[in-house]
Amino acid sequence: MADLPIHYDRQFSVHLYWVSHGLLLLRSGKRAHDHKRIDILFCDVRLLGIPTFLDGLRITHHVDQQVAMRLDAGLCHFKIDTGDSEHSLIASPTITVHEDDLLYHENSCLLPDFDFWSLVDLDRTP
Repeated sequence: MADLPIHYDRQFSVHLYWVSHGLLLLRSGKRAHDHKRIDILFCDVRLLGIPTFLDGLRITHHVDQQVAMRLDAGLCHFKIDTGDSEHSLIASPTITVHEDDLLYHENSCLLPDFDFWSLVDLDRTP
């Protein structure tokens, strides 16, 4: 598990949320002044309440007794603070952070067996 708090002054987005597997991948791509791509992975997500785009990011442990009574024991509660939204909450047993030199659209090293682009049918017409 990543050391908390986690703090980045850059934009992130929900890159992947796979309900059946409980995977949430937040991603910040490389830019002119940010030379690394950052992936933040939550596994076995049981509660998700965040905006899809995050301008700045601070993740800390958070205890919400009302939420804890409704969810399984052993889940960590993570509070997400951003520069442009109120507090958000994620309940998950793990959080992992990885920085690399890959491009935004390339697969995540945190999910080596998951090929997002294999799920996209570019030839399909609406």
